[in-house]
Amino acid sequence: MKLLHKLLLCLACALCAMPAMAARDWTRTVAATPDGGYLIGNPKAPVKVIEYFSLTCSHCRHFAETGMVPLKTGYVAKGKVSLELRNFVLNAPDFSASLLMRCGSPAQAVKLFDQAFAAQEELFKGAYTLSQDAYERINAVPMEQRPAALAKEAAIDKWFHAKGISAKQATACLADTKRADVLVDLRKVAAIKLNVQGTPAFLVNGTLVDGTGWENLEPAIVKALGG
Repeated sequence: MKLLHKLLLCLACALCAMPAMAARDWTRTVAATPDGGYLIGNPKAPVKVIEYFSLTCSHCRHFAETGMVPLKTGYVAKGKVSLELRNFVLNAPDFSASLLMRCGSPAQAVKLFDQAFAAQEELFKGAYTLSQDAYERINAVPMEQRPAALAKEAAIDKWFHAKGISAKQATACLADTKRADVLVDLRKVAAIKLNVQGTPAFLVNGTLVDGTGWENLEPAIVKALGG
């Protein structure tokens, strides 16, 4: 009995000495949404943030550089806030890049979202320096083939190949009219039903935030949390 008592006592001490389990990091939870976006965080979070973005938007890049880290670490990671990313396509290069960004899994799409803003100038460099001959080649193909033609002429597809989207995947995604329709519908719903006029645009629990920076979004989140 004494030996058993000692063993149990040692086990209890060992358990006490073990470090507490780390809190769950909700930024690792990513899922596609029925509305065509990508949800990061706790799906049951009391505050739901939606960001409408364009991959070619400089203000979106600024938010990615200045607001995304405090949003994720301060609120999303703790399960208080969820963040849904939704495309709001502004132009043809954005359309091609968005199709490729959305080509893989939801987690891969979110990773490519981050990488695209970190290297925005590199990603779209070819698109902004296209020759007249290149434009003519793009416009010579049927409308549904133009996203692929632009991606090839501007080397947008090569950028995504280097980030893990295979040539086979890219070809299929760029030619998929249903994927293209999702992007069109995302913009249509945002503009008509939610009064989104440009990017980035943020909604907090369904209410459009006045402003495009972290200094505008955080107070709206704090208010929604009851702060």
